[in-house]
Amino acid sequence: MAQFDVYINPNRENADLFPYFVDIQNNFHDTIKTRVVIPLTTEMKAFTRLTPIFTIGGQKLTLSIAEIASIPLSVCGKKVDNLEAHSSEIFDALDFLVHGF
Repeated sequence: MAQFDVYINPNRENADLFPYFVDIQNNFHDTIKTRVVIPLTTEMKAFTRLTPIFTIGGQKLTLSIAEIASIPLSVCGKKVDNLEAHSSEIFDALDFLVHGF
């Protein structure tokens, strides 16, 4: 697993709402058996700095930054993309969530 990899959400209960999630945990912490992830959702309007929009598999999805979570490594589904090219947008959103303006 690598930082900013995007995975299919294998949870059938919420995969329609959150079809993917992005791993934001630094690769340095690869021995930890959990990963810090942020879901990508189809049902949220973007709020410029807090919820950036990304295209995954041809679908526009909003990064639901406030729903950041830690999940067991074993829960991660199939890797489908990587958002490393958008790392500054993701970190800006995290910073905005924690620090505000």
